[in-house]
Amino acid sequence: MQPIRASAAASHRSRAFTMLELIVVVLLIAVLGGLIMPRLFGSDRREAERECEDVRRLLSVAANRSVVSGQSVLVKYDSQARKIDAFVLREVSSSDGVRNEWWSDIMIPGVFLDKLSFRRGTSDVQALSTGSWSIEFTTAEPRPLLWLAFSATNEPEASGWQVELLPEETGASRRRMNQTSRATSAGLFRIDLDAVGQGERAW
Repeated sequence: MQPIRASAAASHRSRAFTMLELIVVVLLIAVLGGLIMPRLFGSDRREAERECEDVRRLLSVAANRSVVSGQSVLVKYDSQARKIDAFVLREVSSSDGVRNEWWSDIMIPGVFLDKLSFRRGTSDVQALSTGSWSIEFTTAEPRPLLWLAFSATNEPEASGWQVELLPEETGASRRRMNQTSRATSAGLFRIDLDAVGQGERAW
């Protein structure tokens, strides 16, 4: 009977983890966690940056479309749908005659803001609502200076990006929020003191 007990004890010892093995396992888990977790959390920011680049591309295509085709283009943001769309003004015939209607343009795909949030913006000196806004690019009038601020949904605005479309250009630009805007560098931003309740303030 004694040899049987010894064999059982040896078998029990072979199935148990030693302290060294436990330490190695814990260290491996810590190293893997350190490698994987930053990638998981960083993926949201990369996706937000990609969406911001899609917004920049949409504005550029819309501006080009307005100039090349001579058609009016409408850029619209809807916070409920979390989407920025572009529409083209077309003539539509009906029983009531010919009228102009805004149609979604398949050449300018909309951008869903899944990981990206619109923080604020201006069209010339007019502040844009964070709920919804629309800006029309027409050939009859100069295009407004468009400045939009975005950031990843779970990050502050200061860590985000600014997208600009200057009046005389057909290509929008994207910069980090901590960089000076192109409009400011070009002296195109104007402060409307009346709009901010400081109309009596001296320059």
